[in-house]
Amino acid sequence: MGIFLDIKVAYPLVHKDRLIYTLERKGCPPYWHLYINSFLSDRRTSLNLNKFLSQKFQIPNGLPQGSPLLITLYLLYNSGLILPSRPSLNKDTISLVYIGDITHLLAVPDIQHGEDTAREVMDRSRNWGLRYSAIFDEKKLTLLCLQTRNNPQTKSKLQGPPSSSRTK
Repeated sequence: MGIFLDIKVAYPLVHKDRLIYTLERKGCPPYWHLYINSFLSDRRTSLNLNKFLSQKFQIPNGLPQGSPLLITLYLLYNSGLILPSRPSLNKDTISLVYIGDITHLLAVPDIQHGEDTAREVMDRSRNWGLRYSAIFDEKKLTLLCLQTRNNPQTKSKLQGPPSSSRTK
């Protein structure tokens, strides 16, 4: 079974304090916490639209677009979405992540176990999304169920995205 999730506007919603907390939990050295805190603090911009230049305003959240650290920092930030397993053909679950695209692969003995496991994974993803202000794209949610033989009795009742308080 595969669960395919997409996070909308991934980079602009990154919260600096949550990123630093994640770095601490992952065992990154304290000087990295200080560097990232400085890197993401006191950022300002202005808008230039039709010869109108706004006053500078602060950018409280997000990762700087175009930064060489962008992808690495975001992958660390959303690492809480990854299922707790190491890549192995002997494991029942594995997560594949590239920036805001997350795929959870589940090997299950039957459709009922698959629905239960998928529901747990989707709840876990939803809870992460609520804590980290992620917006899941409901239109891109895909649940893929593959089985070894055709059995009309194995229709899944599982449906819907890992709904969060913020969906667009």
